[in-house]
Amino acid sequence: MAEHYTTIPAPGSPGGPCRGSCSHPWCTAARELADDHCPYCGIRLGFGTKITGEVAAHLRCAQQDAARHHQPPAGTAGHEHSDSHKSTHDPNRGNTN
Repeated sequence: MAEHYTTIPAPGSPGGPCRGSCSHPWCTAARELADDHCPYCGIRLGFGTKITGEVAAHLRCAQQDAARHHQPPAGTAGHEHSDSHKSTHDPNRGNTN
């Protein structure tokens, strides 16, 4: 299963927010996300950490929670279909030819 996650680069690093204070909207959003807390462990999401889910969480925390509940982590579910959705219709059933 493919895992979908993002990482917020550290301030001042390539792709990261500005090192000092600034008013760039992207830098502000990145800092706010890094300051949010993981709903599973309560620790700051931080910079350089893999983050996943509709509600941002540490990837490792989401994986551990999913393993405890035997389901894919939020934001990583694929489009697999179970065999229970297969058709049981047999077009040749009842044909006497």
